[in-house]
Amino acid sequence: MPHVLEVTDRIVVLRLGRIVKDAPTSEFNGDTLIGTITGTIQTIKVEGD
Repeated sequence: MPHVLEVTDRIVVLRLGRIVKDAPTSEFNGDTLIGTITGTIQTIKVEGD
């Protein structure tokens, strides 16, 4: 997904034919873009020392 963020000014995400989000690329990072596309926000628990 990094290449998408590098070459766009604006991202429109559609799900089931409906606009889910229409925003400037600056409002996204890789995780938020994938979460918006899939309808979930994925979190990863990292166990520290």
